Amino acid sequence: MYTVSPLALVSTVTPPTWPVFSAAVPPTGVAGAPPAPGIPGTFGTTTRTDGTKQVTWNGHPLYTYVADSGPGQAHGNNLNLNGGLWREIVVNG
Repeated sequence: MYTVSPLALVSTVTPPTWPVFSAAVPPTGVAGAPPAPGIPGTFGTTTRTDGTKQVTWNGHPLYTYVADSGPGQAHGNNLNLNGGLWREIVVNG
């Protein structure tokens, strides 16, 4: 999972390079659901201009990266692409 800065870029980011982490149902930690074990912070959702719900972490929309093909990969970390700097969400534990 990745975030991008500047946040102003968020409305212009589209697949296929950075697919949004979307949610058909509220993710863990939203609206009274139990927090995600081992992941500090607050999860939520935001509604994109196309009407889809995107998962957020501490208010930052989350994305995946097309070059990551499996768990534990972070090929998009610290990349300056598509007008922004992409950072991996790091979880300890």
